[in-house]
Amino acid sequence: MYLQHWGMAKKAYADLYQAQQSGNMYKLKRLFYALRAVCGWVLHYEQMSHIEFAPAYQQTDISSSIVTRIDELIDFKSMVDESYQYSGDEELLNFIGDTLVEVDNQPLALPDM
Repeated sequence: MYLQHWGMAKKAYADLYQAQQSGNMYKLKRLFYALRAVCGWVLHYEQMSHIEFAPAYQQTDISSSIVTRIDELIDFKSMVDESYQYSGDEELLNFIGDTLVEVDNQPLALPDM
């Protein structure tokens, strides 16, 4: 199951990156799909992460600036509807991309989906 979830994170990141590079907006919800997987739960426990982010990133060594940014976006997301269009969060996109590359380059890397 975690391989499927990891594949979804890679696809979500590719979509987000493409939107960011072309100056387009994307659903904030899409950013959370990718974040949910790379917050460490899939990496360390080989299973889907919790729906809530706190258990996923509190048990990992994610930097405090990333944790703060995630917390800010969680609060912000609670004030907008599902169709809210968002643009650019370079710090989080870099975190997602770097994590995907790091895991894919490990000796027991997850297969491409």
